[in-house]
Amino acid sequence: MIVKSTANTITWGLYVLAQRPDVQEKLRKIVADIDFNSAASFDIINENRYIMFLWNEILRLYSAFPLLSRQSLQQEVFNGVTIPKGTTYFLCSYFFHHSKELWGDDAEKFRPERWEDIIEKDIDETGDGNRNLDDGKFVPFSIGPRGCIGRQFAACEGKIILSALIQKFKFSLIKGQEKVNAKVVVVLKPNPDIWLNVERA
Repeated sequence: MIVKSTANTITWGLYVLAQRPDVQEKLRKIVADIDFNSAASFDIINENRYIMFLWNEILRLYSAFPLLSRQSLQQEVFNGVTIPKGTTYFLCSYFFHHSKELWGDDAEKFRPERWEDIIEKDIDETGDGNRNLDDGKFVPFSIGPRGCIGRQFAACEGKIILSALIQKFKFSLIKGQEKVNAKVVVVLKPNPDIWLNVERA
């Protein structure tokens, strides 16, 4: 499932970068001289702060799994509502990640720079961008002991593949693809499918 969800996130990443050629060009300059055939490329990509900002922002807007299911181990009371033991409930990370209350009036906009203000305080040094923010508003890989065990691998894989593609190719929108909606089919998929113009960089 990691491969499928990462491929889906990369697809959304190419889409938002096609919408923002300025960000695409900035990433291309960062990775221009990286040899992706070298093992050293792993550390270079994984340690770059801007690439982390970029990847976090893609995950925020288009988390692969927008619905998380959990089961209560004991009876709880939440906002005055009693939740019996054994109740299965769903958390919508898509709602958290798109909330203007949590992310500001530009919550729907792709803006990697938003992470500059929070990255040092709230994100760990593993490079996966997933030490969930203290208030739980960023949960692309779920949260707690049931969080995705493959999150670091998925983040590294995604950042490297996306960077390698941008190094070699330019992506731009096809007319009519300016707005693509999302639908949930296990993972968050584009609807309709995303088609992009591709040319050598």
